[in-house]
Amino acid sequence: MLSHTYIIPHQPQVLANPLTMCDIILLSLLLCLAISKCCFCSDAQTVHTQIHDLDVFKAKIRQLGKLKKIGNFETLELNSGETIQEDVAQSQGRNYVGVAIVIENYSSAVLGDPQLAISCGYQSAALSQLNNIPAGSSDLLVFHNQNYFQTRTCGSASWQVRQDGTALLLDQEEDVGVRIAVTWNVHWTCSDSTLNEVTVHLIKTKLDENGDWAFPIQEHIYSRKHHYWPAQSFPLDRTERVTSKAGLGFNVTASITSGCQAVLKLEILGNGELELKRTRSSDGGHDDEDDEDEVESKDVQYDGGEQLPRSTTGRLATTMTVVYIICGFAGILVIFVVIKGYFILKNRNQRQQDDDLQDQEEVDKFLK
Repeated sequence: MLSHTYIIPHQPQVLANPLTMCDIILLSLLLCLAISKCCFCSDAQTVHTQIHDLDVFKAKIRQLGKLKKIGNFETLELNSGETIQEDVAQSQGRNYVGVAIVIENYSSAVLGDPQLAISCGYQSAALSQLNNIPAGSSDLLVFHNQNYFQTRTCGSASWQVRQDGTALLLDQEEDVGVRIAVTWNVHWTCSDSTLNEVTVHLIKTKLDENGDWAFPIQEHIYSRKHHYWPAQSFPLDRTERVTSKAGLGFNVTASITSGCQAVLKLEILGNGELELKRTRSSDGGHDDEDDEDEVESKDVQYDGGEQLPRSTTGRLATTMTVVYIICGFAGILVIFVVIKGYFILKNRNQRQQDDDLQDQEEVDKFLK
C-alpha cells in the first residue's frame, strides 16, 4: 500500500504587531496627561507671578497715602464701598443685586469726560452722578437691579485722561488720547462663593476740539470688551476676582468681590511723569500740588528709578494663548495618531486575511 506524502506550502511566521490599538490609545492618554500637566504648571506659574505683581502694586498704593473723597462720597456719611452696599441693600430688599464702583485716582492726571452705559439693571438715583476725578481723589458709583427678581447688573464706564486741564495726547498730529474703561457683571444667581466678572481697558481714542471723545461708543464697550474677562482676570480666592492693565503711562488694577453686594475697586496708578508724588489727604483738607510735567515718555518707574512690574494680565493671556495653541496641535496629533493607528491595524489585518486566504487556496489546490 502506497503512502502519500503531502507537502504543505510554507506559511510565513506572522510576527506579533509591534503597535496595537491599545498601545496607541495608551500613548495618546499619556500624551494628553503630559500636555495637561504642562498647561496646569504654566497657568499656576503665571498666576503666581501675577499675584506677586499685585502685591508690589498694593505696596506702592499704600506709600501714596489717603485719597480725598469727592463726588458721590460727599453725599454720604458712610465712607467705604462695603458699608454703602449694605445700606443700599437694606433699603432695596432681599432680591438686591448690585455693585459699588470705587474709583481711586493715584495718578497726577485728571479723569474727565466720564461716560456710562448700563447693559442690564439700573443706576442708583442718588449715587450714580458722573464727575471728573482729580489727581489724588476718589469717587463712587452704585448700580443695582432695583430689587427685581432674576435681574442682574452689568455695564461699562470710562474716563478720558487729562493733564493740566487739557487732554493727554499720545499723538499730537492725530489728536489721539487715552481712555480708561471698566466693565462689570454681577450675576442674579450671586452668592458668597460665586465670583463676579470684571475687565479693565486702556483705550486709544480720537479726540475733538474740546479734548473729549470724538466718536464715543460707550454703549458698545460691554458687548465688545467684557467677553475677554476669563482670559484677562484671575481669582485671588473664592471671594475676589482681579484684573489689571499696564501701559500708556498707567498701571490700572480692578478687583470685584463675590456675592450680591459686590464692590468693584478701580485703582489707577500713574507711572513715570504721570506718577503722583503726593496725595490729597481725605481728613486733612490740604490739597498738595500735582505733578505738572508734560508727558514725554511711557516709562514705568518708581521713585528712585526702581522698575514697576508691568501687569501680567497681558502675559497671562499671551501665555495661555500659546498653551492653548500647543494643546490644540497636540490634540490634533493625538487624533491623527489614533486614526493612523486604526488604518495601520486595519491594513495589517486585511493583509493577514489575504495571506491566510491565499495559503488556504494553495493548500486546497495541492490536495486536489
